[in-house]
Amino acid sequence: MPETGKILGLEQNVWHDDRRDVIASTEAALDYFQYLHKRFNNWMLAIAAYNIGEGTVGKALSRSAHKGRTGDFDHLNLPTEAKHYVYKLLAIKDIIANSNKYGVRLRQVPNRPYFEKVKLHEPIDVPLVTRLANISEVEFAALNPAYNRYVIKVQNESRTLLLPRNKKETFLKNLETYQDPRVSWQMYHVKKDESIREIAERYNTTVKQLKTINGIARHKNLTLGQKILVPQVITDDVAINDKNSNRLQNYHASVHIVRKGDTLYDIAKKYGTTVKKIKRWNSSDENLSIGQKLVITKS
Repeated sequence: MPETGKILGLEQNVWHDDRRDVIASTEAALDYFQYLHKRFNNWMLAIAAYNIGEGTVGKALSRSAHKGRTGDFDHLNLPTEAKHYVYKLLAIKDIIANSNKYGVRLRQVPNRPYFEKVKLHEPIDVPLVTRLANISEVEFAALNPAYNRYVIKVQNESRTLLLPRNKKETFLKNLETYQDPRVSWQMYHVKKDESIREIAERYNTTVKQLKTINGIARHKNLTLGQKILVPQVITDDVAINDKNSNRLQNYHASVHIVRKGDTLYDIAKKYGTTVKKIKRWNSSDENLSIGQKLVITKS
């Protein structure tokens, strides 16, 4: 659950959900199991608590003790769901341990690592990762289910990717020689009464593509403050859609990469512009992140 994930240190935001991260979630689950076992001093109770919550198991134990009954799992008044959850796991354990007894043939799994970690220090599009690593998007998603956007956002700390062991060097080698922009999408905060068609026109894309990328239902409207992905402005010559004067042509843009200690005031002063304009051009707020790209336009 979201709150349990936060307590266990699993980050959850619009870019990724570490409750689905293969390594982070496994380590958190093991830590949680150890904590539950220490609390209940019984693995069956710990597993039940993992399924329905430690509070529910704790209350069941209190009620049982109040009535002078044993706290044994088999006789504890727990929801049927929790009982079945534990018994099914015990059944699977027994089948795997005694497969010959049950006439079950288990596929051999080689005792060697399937994936390796790769540290990312800059944002990158997921399709670009799959292309540079020469893997399918299906395999990427299976190894990296925590990433729920088309962009892997890297902010103050590096992010970890999992790649098939035999593809790690391929990815790193191709990434080192890749010269084009690594990010083609950026986050946009929807403004009051703004339609997806207006946003699509502003960023030179289509309504269909925006809805597909952001998983927006066919007839669903945007809401104030909603966060959606839009094409990243990465070219030097761009047309800016000014809210007060239709489309302005013949603008030249620079891209400023945010560094440690940068503020919007300092950046505006450096480029001879204003904080208000920078925020409008980039649809951003006061918060900056290291490595963030800001478009600075000059007429």
